[in-house]
Amino acid sequence: LMHMAACMWFYIGSRSKEWLAAPSASWLAVDPSLANSSYIPYDDRYGIQRGTPTVWDQYLISVYWVAATMTSYGIVGDLLPQNNAEIIFAMVLMVLSITVYGFII
Repeated sequence: LMHMAACMWFYIGSRSKEWLAAPSASWLAVDPSLANSSYIPYDDRYGIQRGTPTVWDQYLISVYWVAATMTSYGIVGDLLPQNNAEIIFAMVLMVLSITVYGFII
């Protein structure tokens, strides 16, 4: 479940530039024209990585975000959803997590 959610989180972040009109921001990339208006500082794209992270780095960051979101009540503060698609996915993931844990317990 975490792997699938991490892949979806990465997919949404990587495709938001194509899906959204005009300059856009996602957890994965910030359009240079939005550098000062994004929650993620322009120099700090990709959450905790600087420079050009590999696909493996981006996957690990995705798994980290999903694990932290699924095992707590809310979103961790270092990686925030930046657009409506990411916000909706985060909400669905939180509800799914609460449902699964409620069923197990």
